[in-house]
Amino acid sequence: MHCKSCIKIIEATLSEIPGVKITDSDFKKKTVSITYNIDTTTPEILINTIKEIGYKAEIV
Repeated sequence: MHCKSCIKIIEATLSEIPGVKITDSDFKKKTVSITYNIDTTTPEILINTIKEIGYKAEIV
């Protein structure tokens, strides 16, 4: 994430995934926390979606 617009792009993209309920971003830490329904999506889908729009992603 290079700027606060990056956060908006990531959050908007994640919000389109069925089952994603809440995203909480911290620009200084360069992190995004995601609350999602495990019956609807998976961590792999979330990670791949973020990578597809050009950002690094990993579970911590």
